[in-house]
Amino acid sequence: MRTATITWITYNNYGTALQAYALQKYLEDSGISNVIISDQDIVEHRLSAKAEQRQKTSLWACLRHPMRFFFGCVYSIQAKWRKYRRKPYDRSQSLFDDFRHKTLKLLFGMKREDMVQLNERFDVFFCGSDQIWSVLDYNFDDYFYLKFAQKKKISYAASIGTEDIPLEKQKSIEQYLKDFSGISVRERQTALQLSNILDRPVEWVADPTLLQDTTFWECFCENVKTPRTKYLLCYFLGEQPWYFTYAQALAKHLKLKMVLVPSRAAFACKKEAWRKATGPREFVALIRNAEFVLTDSYHGSIFAMQFSKPFLHLQRFAENNPICQNIRIHSLFSLVGLENLILTEKAFVPEDIRPIDYRLVQNTLAQHRENSRAFIKQHLWE
Repeated sequence: MRTATITWITYNNYGTALQAYALQKYLEDSGISNVIISDQDIVEHRLSAKAEQRQKTSLWACLRHPMRFFFGCVYSIQAKWRKYRRKPYDRSQSLFDDFRHKTLKLLFGMKREDMVQLNERFDVFFCGSDQIWSVLDYNFDDYFYLKFAQKKKISYAASIGTEDIPLEKQKSIEQYLKDFSGISVRERQTALQLSNILDRPVEWVADPTLLQDTTFWECFCENVKTPRTKYLLCYFLGEQPWYFTYAQALAKHLKLKMVLVPSRAAFACKKEAWRKATGPREFVALIRNAEFVLTDSYHGSIFAMQFSKPFLHLQRFAENNPICQNIRIHSLFSLVGLENLILTEKAFVPEDIRPIDYRLVQNTLAQHRENSRAFIKQHLWE
């Protein structure tokens, strides 16, 4: 059986890369051929449109305000200095390319208008995970609903990302999904919503990184070098100032060295940044060998759970934010009974560190894993 997956793969994000790898590896280990169709053409068109709009806005602003042009030149000089300081970030970005080309089986070079030709090459198409079904206007795209596919279609752990599905998007989604053989999503609430919209069962399954157990991920990152001293690993996607104040207080309390994953260029300039290049494999190793994990990331928390690490999750989005993406956090943490590890903006107090019954957590994740694997097998072979 020849299968192909569409998912986010062009953006350099650790969770994005690892979820794509985990699903592909699970299919291959089950004896099913799989390739991931690169979304590079889709992403490049989107980024090009955004860049063109920014350029027009920026040029008009400079013509209207000459002082902005002057300060723009000063900013350019500063940017060159920051580029020198952010070398760990740049080296990390290059490891994402290595991971895509050396670890994943990817199909590059496909244009949107040529996608229909893929029906001659594959028997089954998967919508993979991550927020590929985002209902935010700048992400909503029928490509990620397999508009081009005419063979069997299955979604595995696709995510809408936000809590509400606008009415106009509901109508489009209903059309896009009407001929899917099996539909599953990553968040429990989304499964209930789509079941009502589509009037058919939609299953709640595990993120692809949870299709694989701890032993798999230990082998994945074995022999990767990490700090020799005991450390608090900090992995942040947001740049909220309170994160760092909180992390420093936590590290001091635990008597651990603070190690910051250079996930953003600005983070690479901080003294706590890990100076080694950090690709997906190195990222997993840093979590595996940490004494404690502090993160605002969904996948950061998943890997902390995979390795049974003490951790805390910092809530990145306010609940009243129109693009709030907390639904995935609440879905996962309610499953394993760890809602008390989610923190909103606050100062650190020792009582924030709570014991985790990892025997219960791992048993719950194992059951969720088996149910998710059963979904794939059922809909592949029915």
